[in-house]
This record gives sequence, C-alpha cells and structure tokens, in this order.
Amino acid sequence: MCSKHMSEFVCQQLDELEALFKKKHEQYSSGADELANFRRGALLNGHGDDAEGMFEELKAYMAKHIAFVYTHDIHGDKIAESLKDIAVYSLIGLYMAELAKAEDEETYSLGPCLDSALIAAANKSIKAFRNLQNELNSGNSVQKSNEDAEK
Repeated sequence: MCSKHMSEFVCQQLDELEALFKKKHEQYSSGADELANFRRGALLNGHGDDAEGMFEELKAYMAKHIAFVYTHDIHGDKIAESLKDIAVYSLIGLYMAELAKAEDEETYSLGPCLDSALIAAANKSIKAFRNLQNELNSGNSVQKSNEDAEK
C-alpha cells in the first residue's frame, strides 16, 4: 500500500508537473511566442496558426503518449512519464481553449463593423449600377426615338 494518501500524492505530482511544464516551456517556446512549436507544427501539417490549428497539433502530440499508455500495462517502462506529459498537454490545451474563445469574441466583435461596411459598399454599388442602368435606358430611348424619326 502507498505510504502517502492520495491527496498528498496528487499535490506532489502537481508540483512535479509545474516543474515539467516550465522545462518543456523553455524547450518549445520561442521568445514572445509561447506556443511557437505548436504554431509551426500546425502550419507544417496544413492547419492554421490560430488556437484551433494549434489545438489539432497538440492532440497529435498527446496521441503518441496516449497510444503508448494503451499499449503498455501499468508496470510498463515510462508509463509515469507519458501520463505526466498527457497532463501537461491537457493544461496547455485548456489555455488554447481560452485563446479560441478570445479569438471567437474578437471575430464576433469585428463582425458587425464588417457587416456594416459590406452593406454600405453593396448599397453604393447598387446605386452606381442603377444610375448606369438609367443612363443606358435614356440612351436607348433617345436612339429608338431617332430611329423612329428616320422611318
């Protein structure tokens, strides 16, 4: 039986996960872009470099660890390492989910402005088309009158 209670063990693991996250963060971030590795991977694999694209890349990173856990028993070599990596990727995924919400809100907040601009531009184009159509109709009427007068 484990000498520690589960809550003590989990708290200790959370401390270790923090250290693991910091180590991986140093390895994978690039200057101001904390998600540089995910961003590059997403672009290389045909995804966008937004939160959704990076999340797809994160799932691919996690998949190798999940596959490892599924193919090894609880006593398997490096099971603990893969479980910890999955936990860290899960936390990064939570961050990406928050980024996606912020990106969606930003897109939505631009939406009405863009919609208004598009509507105004469409109305201007329609008005210009109607004016041109009126001029053509006037020209056609004059031409028809001249043709009728010649007959």
